[in-house]
Amino acid sequence: MLGRNDRAESLEQLALGGGFLSVLALLELAFVMPVLAAGAGGFAHAALLVVWLAVSAVLGLRLAGARRRWTDERLALTGLTVEHIVGHRTRLAQELPDRWHDSEDEALARYLDRSVDLDRARSRCS
Repeated sequence: MLGRNDRAESLEQLALGGGFLSVLALLELAFVMPVLAAGAGGFAHAALLVVWLAVSAVLGLRLAGARRRWTDERLALTGLTVEHIVGHRTRLAQELPDRWHDSEDEALARYLDRSVDLDRARSRCS
């Protein structure tokens, strides 16, 4: 339930903020191509714009993949935390004290790896 709520909020932010602006930017790019081709640089400037857009698209797809993997790991960590909160008394009674946090440590290590990957992808796009 927490994960669904979080994703719903993300979708709402995208729809209200960036979604419309992205469509508008694509429309502007469609209109600027003929202007660039007719300008002083001719088709070279239009071709450079196409190359730049391709590079930006590749970097954006890599960033989206890194963010998706990070989000999946974050939601898994949230689920694990909720499970451990619900089963706290059982864990206290049945699990050895020195092993109480082993699964959390593993989950946090995976989350840290995904966070580093996401930060690297973000720095490439900046």
